[in-house]
Amino acid sequence: MREFLNEILAMAIIFICIWFYARKKQKELEPNANIKENLLKEFALKFDEVKPSDIKEFNELCEYLASKNLLYKFSKSTTKTEFLQAIKPKLKNEPKTDEGSVDATFLTSCALNLNSALAMGIYALCGDTYVLFLEDENRILGLVNLADKLNKNIILCDNGVSD
Repeated sequence: MREFLNEILAMAIIFICIWFYARKKQKELEPNANIKENLLKEFALKFDEVKPSDIKEFNELCEYLASKNLLYKFSKSTTKTEFLQAIKPKLKNEPKTDEGSVDATFLTSCALNLNSALAMGIYALCGDTYVLFLEDENRILGLVNLADKLNKNIILCDNGVSD
């Protein structure tokens, strides 16, 4: 009987230790949520927008900014003509295109034809849906840094301009 009680006591101590460990981890996550919330607010402010309180994820924020026409949302099935119509004012020369959907070569040619002060970044939302960032080079680097702090990757497209 004594061995049985020792076993139960040992199990109780183990469960108490596990509970304290889980509680500690939960408390560590609470400040991380606040940090994430602040980074999302800061990202939205880069576009002079106030982040709605219901947005909790970076992808949701990108969708929101695209709905406000601050970012261009496109997919792999978007035609090159549609893509060019959306970014035409920010190009110094329109790249020659064939009919077809947007691909890496086409995006590179668009980046090479951007107005000199602009840079292009692309973020994959989900599946074959992407968001295009066309911003001043310094501003886009700030956006990339904020996204990196949120463990998200905005891919910069080389515009061929070197200092």
